[in-house]
Amino acid sequence: MPITVRYDNTTGVTSINMSGTLTRSDYRKLMPHLEAVADDTGPLKLCLIASGFQGWSPQSLAGEAMTNLGNTQQINRIAICAPSEWRKTLVETASRSCGARCRSFRVSEHDIADEWLVQPFNYQGVSGSTPIEQLAS
Repeated sequence: MPITVRYDNTTGVTSINMSGTLTRSDYRKLMPHLEAVADDTGPLKLCLIASGFQGWSPQSLAGEAMTNLGNTQQINRIAICAPSEWRKTLVETASRSCGARCRSFRVSEHDIADEWLVQPFNYQGVSGSTPIEQLAS
């Protein structure tokens, strides 16, 4: 399955373009790239673009990959740009696996997804949320 990763120095958004069926080998190749970006830039703002996405093989490490990044607080937000039949599944998998804020978009809304990723999050009025700055004190 082809996966391409692009980091935008201007916005700080890491885009992952996926198509076909994800395999264990795909995740093993992808994870070092994501970990390196997170080490260099801080928590990731990921935009997953799943045009032509057909799912993942049973042997793949989809949940484990996100959990590994999420457990180390390396993911800030995830925007998922996917066909309608995959949006709910991908958002649920990503949010359950890593606990990051996730939102779905149409594949054609990639620019809107990038804008959402770079907006500061307004914690006021969101029940059950605590600003990161308060957690540190």
